[in-house]
Amino acid sequence: MLTFLAILMVLSALPPGNDCKADPVGAFLNLFQKCEVLKNFMPMSTAKAEIWSPVLANDNTSYDISKTLLDLRESETGHETSLIRAIWSHDMTRFGITIDQDILRVFKWKDGGNEMDLVDFRTECGFATEDYVYAVLSTEDGVKKFARWKVDLSGELEILGNANPDGSWLFFQYASGPTYYLSGDKCLQIDDLKQLSEGYQNFRECNTSQGMFAFSDLYEWYSLSAFAWLTKECDGEIWSNYDNHASIKIRFLPDDSPAVPGNETVSTIRPHSSSTTTTEVTTARPPCPNLTTLYLIAFSGLAISLISISIANGMFWIHMRRKLREARLQAAHFESLHDSNSNASTRKGTTYTTTTMADSSSITKISRMETMAPLTVEGLPKDAVTNLLLSPEIEKIFDQNEVEGVEAELPHKPLERQPEPQEGFFCTIGVTIPAKTFDKTFGEFEMEMGGELCTVQFEDVKSELNRIEAMAAVMRQAKKCQVNGTIPEFIVTAQLDAFNFRLMVTKKLGPSIEKQVLSGNLSTEERLKLVSLTFNCMEDLLFSNIIHRDIKPSSFHYDFLGSKLLISNLGLARITPKSPRLKVPFFGNLTFCSPSTHLNLERAHFDDMISYFFVVMWIFNKDSLIWSTETDKTVVYQLKSDIMEGKVLEERMEKFIKDQKIKDFMNQLFRMILKLPPKRPSYRKIKELIEKNSS
Repeated sequence: MLTFLAILMVLSALPPGNDCKADPVGAFLNLFQKCEVLKNFMPMSTAKAEIWSPVLANDNTSYDISKTLLDLRESETGHETSLIRAIWSHDMTRFGITIDQDILRVFKWKDGGNEMDLVDFRTECGFATEDYVYAVLSTEDGVKKFARWKVDLSGELEILGNANPDGSWLFFQYASGPTYYLSGDKCLQIDDLKQLSEGYQNFRECNTSQGMFAFSDLYEWYSLSAFAWLTKECDGEIWSNYDNHASIKIRFLPDDSPAVPGNETVSTIRPHSSSTTTTEVTTARPPCPNLTTLYLIAFSGLAISLISISIANGMFWIHMRRKLREARLQAAHFESLHDSNSNASTRKGTTYTTTTMADSSSITKISRMETMAPLTVEGLPKDAVTNLLLSPEIEKIFDQNEVEGVEAELPHKPLERQPEPQEGFFCTIGVTIPAKTFDKTFGEFEMEMGGELCTVQFEDVKSELNRIEAMAAVMRQAKKCQVNGTIPEFIVTAQLDAFNFRLMVTKKLGPSIEKQVLSGNLSTEERLKLVSLTFNCMEDLLFSNIIHRDIKPSSFHYDFLGSKLLISNLGLARITPKSPRLKVPFFGNLTFCSPSTHLNLERAHFDDMISYFFVVMWIFNKDSLIWSTETDKTVVYQLKSDIMEGKVLEERMEKFIKDQKIKDFMNQLFRMILKLPPKRPSYRKIKELIEKNSS
């Protein structure tokens, strides 16, 4: 049995040749008809799918682009064809192939021209940006490397970091998002192509709340590999057959969208046969009857292995569900006991006797939020914030904070009832609450915990806002996703039922950048450095799939030691909604909010970056925000719109900024931000621009 499995693994890992028989259209149709999960990643208004495949022509002397338009509402059938491995250009106007010429192996575009010497490397997979072709290259002895070369095929081949030597891995890139590196059971990603030089061991696990895991957009081209990998648990056949997806592109269309006729094939002459290119329309040829015997054996064995793994996974999940049910019953039992003790107390709220005080004291009833304090009560959930983050209830909490006119830290109205607590109060999370501390609906005070200065933020439960739990949720989201470490963590959260207040304890932050900038003592280089540090915060928000919605100078704080800049004021932040809503109230800072806020539209990463650009303008000259003293929302919106349309930006730059280098930088930054798409944006080019100017 072990010998058979070993042989099976070898067979399944064998790479296909330069061309092989496969049916990507039929494979996708099978997924669409069989796997409901596929619809979670397609645009909701999809009616058709257009699939482009690079194929070998009938004459065996030319390469074709097979273009198939599928009406997903009707019964369609695919057909087997001779696919080739290819790398598409970033704009889908051509593809490139690897060709053996005498003793050389070269990469050429289908329309001829220059060629890139690949030495003795073979191209496994790749993609192209506007400037470079990126690929996984392999040698005959199994060594795999990431590499790149210029799109115009000038210059030399650049070998980057190590690729995974095992299995059939591939990577591909969304035009505006992360680069993915996929295998049969693992999804890795990078957010900057420079990370290819570090090798695949340094890639991070995929963020499953954005990128290819979110809804696709209409008319955008995607690699079919994304959908093959996402649906492999439903049907692994398309994923296991590398050639069914590796070089295949797909886009989704609405009902009334014009596209090429079904099964149209556009033919182009092979580059090594001639330097000229001709185009003709032909009909896709009939399917070939069989795969090779070798692949029949390999895929049959692979199917058996997948069935075995599925059975094992099913048994595992049944076991885990039983464990989860037992844990829930235990937690419910603990809560009922806790509530019964509460009813027996002589004071409103919960009371118990602590070993740190001589008398009985009101303590916190731990809510669904996590506590990291040394609580040892058996049955208490260890990570309730993570559970909250994964539950539908988190959306209600985010929605609860969307109140007209509020900001992340405002309002903090005086409390309408008597300040609480009436006397000094110690609770089990290790926080001593001074008398009459809770005198407003939202605020904070400082304390020492474990020898470290901390900030305790509090909020009145009756204020109808729930910024404490929202902040805890996005901080927990960021903990596993951020790369620059600019989104702070909370130490502990709790709810004081006795006083109707929520608490969150965090490490004490240093001052915001406001005082530093307004002092007027910063040099141009120091201001550029500040732009770079604040951008790191924006990058972490993107990586964590968090929309801040209240970006302003006071939202950027140094840590207590002053060594790092952090993002704060997370009270209005939320995880990016899966689909935009038609109307969202106006909230956030009037001066720095985006024009979309004025129009009551859903906010996205793009809006955070517009606010960030206003902060950058403010860093170089606060007077450049000519609406900063205006209180009429309509007037402010019009002035911002003029900036967005480019009518007055250059005029503002000329009037308020004297350094030509900064003027050019600001104009470039603004144009790059305006080009960001509403979904799955990439800040790579913006980061390169900022690094170039701040270094």
